Amino acid sequence: MLDAVERGLLQALQIDGRVAFSLVGAVLGVSDQTVARRYARLRNEAGVRVVGAVWPEAVGRQLWLVRV
Repeated sequence: MLDAVERGLLQALQIDGRVAFSLVGAVLGVSDQTVARRYARLRNEAGVRVVGAVWPEAVGRQLWLVRV
């Protein structure tokens, strides 16, 4: 189960996957070392990944959604 710090960290990463741990820590009221430890644990134990995503239209492609 995620605690408030981990939920806040995940929310920050969804907004900006390259956000500084010091900024996240300042917003959440914890140290940057705490944020770094939580990030490492989420990556190692929960399978959290930060990936780059491109809007298909930006590279000349179309996005299709199919519901079955």
